[in-house]
Amino acid sequence: MRGKSNRKFKRMVNLTWKMILYKPWLSFVDMILWLFIFAYNIVPAIVVKEFFKKLEQSSNIDKDVIFLLAILGVAAITNMVTVYFGGLCYYVRDYYIKGLIKRNMLEGIFKKRGSEALKVSSGEALNHFKDDVEEIMEILGYGDDFIGTAAFTIIAFIIMFNINPMVTLFVFIPTNIVMLIGKKVSKKIGKYRAESRKQTSKISGFIQEIFSSIQGIKITGSEKNMVNQLKILNKQRHKAMLKDITFTEIVNSIYGSTLSIGTSIVLLLCARLITNGEFSVGDFAFFIYCMEYVTDFIQRTGDYITQIKQTDVALDRLEELMGIEKVEDLVNSNEIYLNKEIPDKVIEDFNEEVIEDKFRTLELNGLGYNFNDSENGIKDVNLKIDKGTFTVVTGRIGSGKTTLLKTIIGLLPNHSGEIIWNGEKLSRTDEQMIPPKVAYTGQIPRLFSESLRENITLGESCTDEQIEEAISSAVLEDDVRNMEDGLNTVIGPQGVKLSGGQIQRVAAARMFMKNAELLVLDDISSALDVETENKLWERLFEKKNTTCIVVSNKKVALQRADNIIVMKDGRVERTGTFKELIEECEEFREMALV
Repeated sequence: MRGKSNRKFKRMVNLTWKMILYKPWLSFVDMILWLFIFAYNIVPAIVVKEFFKKLEQSSNIDKDVIFLLAILGVAAITNMVTVYFGGLCYYVRDYYIKGLIKRNMLEGIFKKRGSEALKVSSGEALNHFKDDVEEIMEILGYGDDFIGTAAFTIIAFIIMFNINPMVTLFVFIPTNIVMLIGKKVSKKIGKYRAESRKQTSKISGFIQEIFSSIQGIKITGSEKNMVNQLKILNKQRHKAMLKDITFTEIVNSIYGSTLSIGTSIVLLLCARLITNGEFSVGDFAFFIYCMEYVTDFIQRTGDYITQIKQTDVALDRLEELMGIEKVEDLVNSNEIYLNKEIPDKVIEDFNEEVIEDKFRTLELNGLGYNFNDSENGIKDVNLKIDKGTFTVVTGRIGSGKTTLLKTIIGLLPNHSGEIIWNGEKLSRTDEQMIPPKVAYTGQIPRLFSESLRENITLGESCTDEQIEEAISSAVLEDDVRNMEDGLNTVIGPQGVKLSGGQIQRVAAARMFMKNAELLVLDDISSALDVETENKLWERLFEKKNTTCIVVSNKKVALQRADNIIVMKDGRVERTGTFKELIEECEEFREMALV
């Protein structure tokens, strides 16, 4: 337990230090300004003390009193100007660091393999990006306030102690009480905050899933069930949030009550001392003025302790999301291009191991992948695919067809064996088997709630002729023609306005836009009618210079294939042409003749 606490403390220190060093001059100026803002408040306190001292000595308003009032005015104006620039520094620094953290989070997700990119729903992930990053940034803001109020309190303590040690000690006794309270309750604060964040993420994730599954919900008539489930999740979130907020407010009220009691005692003591002539009105005014800021320091101390625990929760959540042990790496210095476009070189360098030479052959030597260290997956796959060939992977449900394709292109890591491109072993297939060398369309394509054009081009610059060619290759031209806004038709979340076959062909058009040398397709004709399916295969066969690896059990694909790979129980049962396998492979014959 102590080791875990030490790790979290070290993590917090490293994270804070890295955030400061990212923009060191901005952080330094910000800290100095806020230190000055809080510490400078001792000037009005001293002026007030001297003002009442002068009034005690003389009832007339002389030049000294006017001078003190002038100083008070200058102090107020100086404070206003400093607060403006301090706020400006704080928000600029906040903007940069939050941008850096989100940029590094996004890069980390992009660099993961497709199958392991997110361990939570996309709605929950967005909640992490927003709320948890905000929580992390609060540690700097609270730190500035804590240091500034601490500086004021130290200066005030020295002056107050010189005036009257006994009254001063009564002012600062509540500080120790609050420190003890904060230490006792910090664990509870972290526990309730973690639960409230968890329930909020569940709500966000569920709502996102509803938006992406509207068609399925309407078809099955499950609207009422969805609303009821949302109510249940809301009740759970309400309960968790209520505990979090209530406990925080209780702690704050304890802080306030403790300070109010201490303040009352001090006021009683001062009144008695003034009556006895041991305490001047100016001293009393100084104590009263400083009391608010000392109280503020004690309050901020409690808030800072609370914020540390809440930031710990945010860091734990980000570690879980990103699958990393050192969350402080998210503040590693990187250019975030807030006010300028990203240079082409940066985009090119993102994938440092992109394949450069033209495709000739792809070889798989002993390729294997196991799901969660189980026996399920693919084992000892040996294949060779030459340029310009049409290869079909076939087999029964669960035979390993999709797993094979995903392992080839890096969506799943190969646990054994090698993937060799033109005679060279690939070290990181998820970064190498990508456009413009390789393009992939999955069994369940993912579309965006944008226009048809944006879903096909994905923001890339291209001509109308290129788009038309891709649409034609995907047999989508009639569908586009019949849409009200054509290519500008917004298709809704996950393509909810499209049929299953249209979704598959939009994804295929997106793949054809890449003009890749190797096309990898996973059963993209499963939702198509016979006529459209035949057209799709015919147009694909016309691409003579393109190499294809296709998952399909359809005869139209099998009969035209140069090579067929029959999968069974995660292994390659046989390979050959349609004619050879009909004659020699019982597994293939049973499927093909159905």
